[in-house]
Amino acid sequence: MYMERVIPFIAGLPSLEYLQSEERSYSTKREPICPHVREWCLGDITFHNLKLLKLVDLRISRWDASEESFPLLETLVIKKCDDLEEIPLSFADIPSLKQIKLIGSWKVSMEASAVRIREEVEEIEGCDRIDLVKEY
Repeated sequence: MYMERVIPFIAGLPSLEYLQSEERSYSTKREPICPHVREWCLGDITFHNLKLLKLVDLRISRWDASEESFPLLETLVIKKCDDLEEIPLSFADIPSLKQIKLIGSWKVSMEASAVRIREEVEEIEGCDRIDLVKEY
C-alpha cells in the first residue's frame, strides 16, 4: 500500500501539525486500490506535533494505532471511511484530544467506538472534554 511506504517519511516532518490522508481512485467502483491490504498499522511510528488528522475515503477496515502515535492530537476527522470498523480505543489515552468528527457515512461500530472513547475519558477524568460531531 502506498500509504504504508510514505507514512514513516511524513511522520518524521518536524513541523507537521495537519495531515489529511485520502485514497484517490479514478475508478467509479468502490474497491480498495490494494484489495489484500485492509489494515493500517502504525506500529512505532509517531507524529510528534500532529494536532489534526483527517482520514478521507480510506478503504481500510482496521486501524491499529496507540496513543504514542499521536501525542499532541487535538482533532480526529473521519470522512467517508465506509469500511473502517472502529477508532482504536487507545485514543482515549491521548490527553490533548478534544474532538472526533465523523462526516458522510460510517459503520455503526465506528460511531460506537467514538462514543466509547468519549465515555472512557469522561469516566477516567470526570469531564467530557471530547466533543463528538456527526455530519451526515
